[in-house]
This record gives sequence, structure tokens and C-alpha cells, in this order.
Amino acid sequence: MSDEKVERAYNALVQRFIDATVRHIRDEQARGRIGELADVEQTARALIWMDERYLSEALGREPRADPGVVVDVLYNIWMSTLYSSGPAVTPRRSAASLPTAGQ
Repeated sequence: MSDEKVERAYNALVQRFIDATVRHIRDEQARGRIGELADVEQTARALIWMDERYLSEALGREPRADPGVVVDVLYNIWMSTLYSSGPAVTPRRSAASLPTAGQ
């Protein structure tokens, strides 16, 4: 299998997690458990790709992080992102107004 085929297969696998997360968020919104989000699909995409990268770094390299801490960190991020009582939608800012590295 070529690297391109592996990449396509891996991206398709990640997309399945994103799709499942979108379905979960929408189901929870219908039940009134998750409030309005700026963009459900992009929120799901960000959470899944964040997990993918964090898990690779935390558990796929030495020194490895404590798996219990890794689970706690991801749990807290997901719960605060999806189930927080604070406003989930904030005013949009242009990329020009965001701080740059070193600021």
C-alpha cells in the first residue's frame, strides 16, 4: 500500500469519528443537553483532530504521559466545550485581530 493510500484510509477513519461526534452533538442538542455552538461540524472536527494529535504526542512518544491524566484532560476539554453553562458562541474575530506568536 502506498503512503497516499494509507493517508486516505487514515483520514477516512478519522472522518468516521468526526461524523459520529456530529451525530452525538446534534442528538444532545435535540435533548437540550448541549446548547448552541458556532458550528457543530467544525467543533467536532476540532475536537477529534485535537484528540488525535494529543494522544499521539502524550502516549506515542517517550516519556509517555500518565494515561489516567490524559483521559482526565480530554474529558475536561470535551465536557467544558460541549456541556458548559457559559456562552458557547462568541463574536467572530478576524484573523488580523488575533494575537500573533510573541505577543
